[in-house]
Amino acid sequence: MSKNILKVLASITAVSLVCSCLFQNLGYGVLTAKADGWNLYVGGISVWDSYNAGRWSYDAINNILTLNGYSDDVVANAINPNNGTNKSANIIYLGANPLTIKLEGNNKITDSSHMDNYYGIYSAQPVTITGTGSLDINVGNAVDDAGIFVPGSLLTIESGTVTVNSNGYAIGSHGLHVKGGTVDLTGGTCGFSDWNGGGLTLSGGSLKATGNGTAENWYAAICSFEGVTIEGGTLNAYGKQYGIFCDNKNTVIKSGNVEIAGDTLAYTGFPITTSLAGMGWTNVSGTGTGTAIAAGSTIESFPYLKMKFPVTATEDGSAEGTPASEGTELKDESGAETGYTVTSSDPSNPTVAYTGTTANAQKTKINIPDTVKDASGNIYKVTEVKAKALKGNTKVKTISVGNYVTKIGANAFDGCTKLSTITVNGNVLKTTGKNWLRKTKSGIKIVVKAKNKKKAQKVFNKIKKKSGAKKPVIKYKKFKK
Repeated sequence: MSKNILKVLASITAVSLVCSCLFQNLGYGVLTAKADGWNLYVGGISVWDSYNAGRWSYDAINNILTLNGYSDDVVANAINPNNGTNKSANIIYLGANPLTIKLEGNNKITDSSHMDNYYGIYSAQPVTITGTGSLDINVGNAVDDAGIFVPGSLLTIESGTVTVNSNGYAIGSHGLHVKGGTVDLTGGTCGFSDWNGGGLTLSGGSLKATGNGTAENWYAAICSFEGVTIEGGTLNAYGKQYGIFCDNKNTVIKSGNVEIAGDTLAYTGFPITTSLAGMGWTNVSGTGTGTAIAAGSTIESFPYLKMKFPVTATEDGSAEGTPASEGTELKDESGAETGYTVTSSDPSNPTVAYTGTTANAQKTKINIPDTVKDASGNIYKVTEVKAKALKGNTKVKTISVGNYVTKIGANAFDGCTKLSTITVNGNVLKTTGKNWLRKTKSGIKIVVKAKNKKKAQKVFNKIKKKSGAKKPVIKYKKFKK
């Protein structure tokens, strides 16, 4: 064989050996480039130098992984050189320096394998997430899986929108610091766990955490073994067991907005030290009269199912976003009566009944409004006029009843001797009590607002029977509401 042919064969063999070293199958049918150090794996591709794959790129000099429209469900396997354990994730980082993940556009990581011990992102070093884009992770089939897993290092979220759903932990890391952005975590075990240390710090942005786990006595929306510090931003934590489980170190609330709720307890563990005034309730919805928590206090007992900071309680027991409890007479900011009593404190639909005030006794025209506000700014629908609300008022000549009123109590306007006109919404008014218009002016005009004349006449015939009024007359006014 000639020397030239031997050289050609040798060259072919060398190229083959190089290619076989550069590529190997990491599992699940993924052909993966092999690199010195095996630092970074993205969707099954291993990278050791700067790389651009279109929807993601890696800057090796600054150690920045940029995701730009990235969407993948590939599972890669890699051996952690620090402890020899096998890791399965869509993105695996095993380098020696902190990693930055920059988000551009909308990015998504899912789990097609539904295997146990799987992570959306795994890193052996600290990770910082930044950028203006979003990242949506939905992975994990077991209680020990995690959407983002940084077990020995800090995870910092500076900006962007990060949404993580996992049957295990949404995020498991040795500390989480949310400085900005919008973070939404849902875990079948915990929304966030600091993995035996590191704690949670919130200094900006918003963090919503939901924990659906109840199997272990420490499962919570947020599980921290080294404290929680709130220095700013907005925290909303809800757990089917606990909102927050905090061990070994206090929770410190310095500023920001905090809501914590849990079906068993809102909070359990080490004390809470708060610079903000707050409120605690014994129901998850945070309705009714709560227990005031003073600013500058340390809380060591936690009988609450919901806690909120900051909250400044008013005289009527209401707070921003929390209506006063049923049966409470609403007060204005000065503490004066308003003439309304709470009939429902449901935050989604609070209602009141009009009871009248001494100030009304001097008015010739009274408008009962559709809605009223309490001292905390909560809005209530006026759905009822209480019995004897304006009984004996000898000044009033005209009354307009709010459009949401479904019931007028007995003797509500009894003795209003100068009352000549009253307006009601016939589309919603259902009942009127006995003698509700007794001793009013003869021939009193009842203006019935309704969708048509037939409806108005039907309502008039019903409400005049027990009215006690002398010779009442109807006036129809078209009204669709």
